[in-house]
Amino acid sequence: MFDVQPHRESRYRTLGLAAEYYVPRVARQFLLDIHAALQECGSEMVLKRKREIGRILHPRYRSVVEQLSRSSGFTAVDPEISALRVIEACAAVISMPFTSTALLGESS
Repeated sequence: MFDVQPHRESRYRTLGLAAEYYVPRVARQFLLDIHAALQECGSEMVLKRKREIGRILHPRYRSVVEQLSRSSGFTAVDPEISALRVIEACAAVISMPFTSTALLGESS
């Protein structure tokens, strides 16, 4: 699974942007729903973040990733690993939002 990590609200303000769809509430629920669905199917969820963003990562999002990391059927992949390498090792690709990783998954 590839996603967009929500930033702290202050980061959006610094850039002059409104807090948009990729807010912690939506991103957290997305992760939890996908994990639950995959658990029901007996599949594992692999989360590949685009990059390490440090302190600008929203703390509620960081919290849910840490929570999932302690559960079965979840693996967080180092952001430095190639997206293509992850895609080639997986049965399916889920991207939020629809990004190049979705296109790579479709062509693999």
